[in-house]
This record gives sequence, C-alpha cells and structure tokens, in this order.
Amino acid sequence: MYAPPEESINNCNSDSDSNYEDEDELTRIIPPEVEDTKYCLKSRYILGIMGFLGFANVYAMRVNLSVAIVAMVNNTALPQPSTNSSPPLLNTVP
Repeated sequence: MYAPPEESINNCNSDSDSNYEDEDELTRIIPPEVEDTKYCLKSRYILGIMGFLGFANVYAMRVNLSVAIVAMVNNTALPQPSTNSSPPLLNTVP
C-alpha cells in the first residue's frame, strides 16, 4: 500500500509554484548587462600592470636610498683637504 511522504524541511509543498510571488517592478532584481570587452583591456590586466609598476617604483626608491645613505655616511668617498693649506689667492684683474 502507498503512503504519502511526510512533510519535512527538504520536502515542503508550498502553495505557490513561483519563487517570485512577492516581487513587483520596484523590487525585482535585474542582472546587469555585460559589455563586450573583446577589443579593450580587461581590468585584471590593468591592475597587474599597475602592480608591476608600483613594485618597480618601490625597488628603485630602495636602491637610490641605499646609495644615498652610503654616500652621506662614508667620509672616505669625498676628497679630504690637505693640511698644508694657504689662504686662497684672489683673482685680481689689473
């Protein structure tokens, strides 16, 4: 003999067959139209290029800062004035 299935959460018979019964024109979700990006750059490529340029910029600033700090600290890199200094000669025009 056939027995009808019991009501459960997974097997719920609702009065309506449509899930969109409560929606009207103002609350209906309309999916956005996707533009064709066949002939232009996609945003993921632009983001990748900008990220690469950003990391290259950070690397260049780090190298330049390292060179500048060494040049500021290293006293032997600059020529030292001699100890036998005489007063500078003035260029006099007769």
